Amino acid sequence: MSELSKYSINLKAISPDSEGYSWTLDDAFFQSLDQELISQGSVDVALRVEKTSGAYELQFQVDGEVTVPCDRCLDPMQQPIHGSHLLRAVLGESFSDDGDLITVPEAEGIIDLAWNIYEIVALNIPTSHVHPEGQCNTDMAQRLAEHTGNGQADARWDALKSLIGNNK
Repeated sequence: MSELSKYSINLKAISPDSEGYSWTLDDAFFQSLDQELISQGSVDVALRVEKTSGAYELQFQVDGEVTVPCDRCLDPMQQPIHGSHLLRAVLGESFSDDGDLITVPEAEGIIDLAWNIYEIVALNIPTSHVHPEGQCNTDMAQRLAEHTGNGQADARWDALKSLIGNNK
């Protein structure tokens, strides 16, 4: 059984009310997807599947943390994530994925959610992720300080600013 096969569910077997599923994503999950953004993490995923007339509503809740590169020093850092997402699935002739609506071939009835779960986790990573002050890689912080001028104004800009009022 492959690492990702446990994230497939048979929609035809869903009870008339709803069913719940839960998984804990670990490093093996993220590494088996062969992508670059997230390589490690521990994320709890709760899924509630509700059968409605003609469709299935899949309500995901994700909570945990993933390892991502720090935007400032590029060292790995732990980034907490929390979020929820709603997907809808319908049974049809052939597979299609139109964002939040997935059509699953009726002959099979099985939906593979591994990539959808990964995308939900990735979408819940904050846009900016940096270490708390003082925890960045000290060598990289020093190099950044050398190249940013430590907040000192460049004298060339001062000379250009003096021209602003002289254009009369």
